[in-house]
Order: sequence, then structure tokens, then C-alpha cells
Amino acid sequence: MHPGRAAALCVALALGACEQPYNPPPSVFQPQPLFAFTPLDTPPPPPPPAPPAPAQGRYIGVSSVAYAGIDRFCNPLTMTNFTVEGTTLRFGHFIGEIRPDGAVYMQAGPNYINGHFIGSTFKGYYWSPPPNCTFTLVFNPETTG
Repeated sequence: MHPGRAAALCVALALGACEQPYNPPPSVFQPQPLFAFTPLDTPPPPPPPAPPAPAQGRYIGVSSVAYAGIDRFCNPLTMTNFTVEGTTLRFGHFIGEIRPDGAVYMQAGPNYINGHFIGSTFKGYYWSPPPNCTFTLVFNPETTG
């Protein structure tokens, strides 16, 4: 083939290709949103319901040894005088606020109690610096009768 005719054929093919636009298959080029947007006039979802408040009054419980340290023996203790008054928790020298989610963090000197209420059951820990023991705590309302 003559070089001039080959060039004319290439130009014709190139121009013919320009007349027919390339349409990719629909599954290849589908724009996807990067984020889901909420319209401004949509109200926010309601907050989750607050857990039930713990029962008021005196609680009684048992401690179990969680950590005894080296060469240390600790006995489980029956514990009383754990009192809930409104959102305040008192136990010996400890006084703390019961948070809306039921969590409690208290300190008396170098000793700590932390835990949470699930309904009217308190579960937590009593920690004292070494060489003392660490106890798990479970308290329930004192029953009278």
C-alpha cells in the first residue's frame, strides 16, 4: 500500500472512531455517594432511655478476693452500710455520685471503689494499695422482714 493511502486510511479510521463515542457498560461507571447525608430538616433520633435508678436505702453484699498479693491471705467479707440516697452512694468513708449511666467512682484516702449499678444491683471493685487485697463487690438492696 502506498504510504499516502495508508495515512489517509489511518486518518479516516481515527475520524470514524471520534464520531462514535465510547459508552462504558453501566456497571463500570456508576457514581456512588461517598457519605450518606441527612437532610437538615430531619429531627435527630431520640436518646436511648436512661437505665432505671437504683433502689433507695441500705444495701448488703459480699466481697470476693480478686487479688491477694504475694504471701497474703484475704478472707471474703460480708459488707453492710452501703447506702443509696438519691444519686449519692455512701459506704464508710466513701461518698460518690451515681452517674446517669449507673457508674460510680469513689476514693477515700488511698483506697478506691469503682463499679456500676445494673438496676438495683451494684457490681464493682474495692482497691487498696499493696500489700492489701483487692476485692470484687456485689451489693443488693437489704430486705427487711
